[in-house]
Amino acid sequence: MFNIWRDRSTIIRSLMVLILASMALSTAIRPVTAQGSKKSGPVICACVQDAIVLLGKYNIPFHALSRLLPLFNDTAKLDTELTKYHLTADQINELQTEVKALIKKGLTPSAVEDFAVKGAQDVLIKHHIATKNLKNLVKLGNDKAALEKALIDAGQSRTT
Repeated sequence: MFNIWRDRSTIIRSLMVLILASMALSTAIRPVTAQGSKKSGPVICACVQDAIVLLGKYNIPFHALSRLLPLFNDTAKLDTELTKYHLTADQINELQTEVKALIKKGLTPSAVEDFAVKGAQDVLIKHHIATKNLKNLVKLGNDKAALEKALIDAGQSRTT
């Protein structure tokens, strides 16, 4: 009787050792990404899109957001800037209240920049323009005809 108990005990121990060894091997074999090599792209805050929609509600162009955002700490400068868009005092107060709520959600100048960069990257991807060509395209920014030709050439070289 004692031999049977000892054999069962040995079998159970062996089985446990086998399970532990297989777990250790599977962990050792599994590829692990290095901490420093993780790509962390910009986190795009939905508050930026909400701010752009909000500006549209008051007929303010979306590109004014980066210029207006720092002014929300200085009411006098903000009022002066917003009167250029023919907003009334009530509209300015409404806009300030709504933008302050968006600032609490994470609307910052860097969030606006990240949104713009992501948008530019999406356009490049959509039109199959390699990012390596971007530096040359930026140089042509002031020459619209040359820029248009370069973009057309980049698009044609991708399709042929």
